[in-house]
Amino acid sequence: MKTYTIGEIAKALDVSVQAIRLYQRKGLIEPSYVNEDTGYRYFDDQEAAKIWRIKILQSAGFELSEIKALNDLSLDQIGPVLEEKRNKLNEVILQKELALKYLDRQLLGIDAHKERHEITERWIDDRFGIAFGKERRYSLLEHLEDLSQLEGLYGINQEVAYEPSTRFQVIDDELVIDDLFAMQSSRNDQSSIQPGGWYLCTYVVGKDHKNSYKSLMTYVKENGYTLRGDAIRVILINDNLTNHSDYNIHEIQVAILKD
Repeated sequence: MKTYTIGEIAKALDVSVQAIRLYQRKGLIEPSYVNEDTGYRYFDDQEAAKIWRIKILQSAGFELSEIKALNDLSLDQIGPVLEEKRNKLNEVILQKELALKYLDRQLLGIDAHKERHEITERWIDDRFGIAFGKERRYSLLEHLEDLSQLEGLYGINQEVAYEPSTRFQVIDDELVIDDLFAMQSSRNDQSSIQPGGWYLCTYVVGKDHKNSYKSLMTYVKENGYTLRGDAIRVILINDNLTNHSDYNIHEIQVAILKD
């Protein structure tokens, strides 16, 4: 039976000597032979195959303790274990996708800060989310308290999992807060709907929302638009990203009616 030193195994399988020693301490492999005089450990092809299998399963997301637990299971028993691991990995993927969408929103806000803040007309599809805080005046702490009550998705912060915004009614050309609206990437049974349609949109940099809205209403009158009666303010960048209030960037979207 041909045996190999720990260094030979490490080089052949592209794994560190330290990792092989860890596998042995965890009971995942055993040397085929230990030289009593030198203490050197030697491994045969069967143990080399075990090390290769460990590398495969680690790449698939298994911890060493989970790999050890698989050793004595039948195929019927392994199936549910793999299914559970698959579900956990899928949650990680969804978590990363939400994190990417959050970063995309921040980058959109940074791009908006660089551009001139002109009013644009844009079609926006139906959006889904969780509505809360209706008919309530908000302090910052109350706002954060309500956000914290939302169920976090996949263990990540609510403002990463959702796209925070505020919905308004347009009454006598004034914005009246209707509710807070945490937009989701997909619809579920608890979803509220922000109806799709044509919107007049403008970016707001800093906290001068009132003047930006007044400019938007002036634009509506000058160009003969008909308002649908609702609006939404979407947060792109807020104090979570920077301490500079001048870098707060929102987009006001006022719904309009078109033939």
